[in-house]
Amino acid sequence: MMLLSGVLRLGLIVYGEWQDAHMEVRYTDVDYLVFSDGAALVAMKESPFGRSTYRYSPILAYLLVPNSVVHPSWGKLIFSAADLLVGVFINSILKLRGVPEHLRIISVVSWLFNPFTFTIGTRGNCEPIVCAVVLWIIICLMKGKILQAAFWYGFVVHFRIYPIIYSLPILLVLSADNFQPDRKPVLMSWVQKNRNLPEVLAREL
Repeated sequence: MMLLSGVLRLGLIVYGEWQDAHMEVRYTDVDYLVFSDGAALVAMKESPFGRSTYRYSPILAYLLVPNSVVHPSWGKLIFSAADLLVGVFINSILKLRGVPEHLRIISVVSWLFNPFTFTIGTRGNCEPIVCAVVLWIIICLMKGKILQAAFWYGFVVHFRIYPIIYSLPILLVLSADNFQPDRKPVLMSWVQKNRNLPEVLAREL
């Protein structure tokens, strides 16, 4: 399943290169050209914001430096890989929640083979990275790794500001008892269990 969806995305990236070269309407997202220009400036040891319309995290430009030295589609491969990672994380979350295998498979397939999702990354949009990190934050919270979740939440809000809207739901989850009256709140349990902060940082990060 993962292999087939990976081949599908790779095929779309190759097709996108052909369409960009032979057709008037480009397959590649216009933002990808902005990302690439910012990365090219970074490769020349300049600021990505030298590109007048670059309004993204500089991390993205550094991530896409190989666009200039390896292949222009490097970023699309990264975004598509993140898209596949979302499928892995969906399965992990559902497994942690005790969802039956057949329902997990249906959920993962619904993501991996959804035309809306697999065209986003292959066209050069960086949203799959945001999706993957947000799901990873959920996994960290479910496993009680609060510091790691906090680190990645800070990263993803820096990367793309809109995940800030998840702050309230996250706080509510940390202060709730996961609908199980015999369990302490996740945050309280974590604080009581992890008194030695340096050791916790070393273990989680």
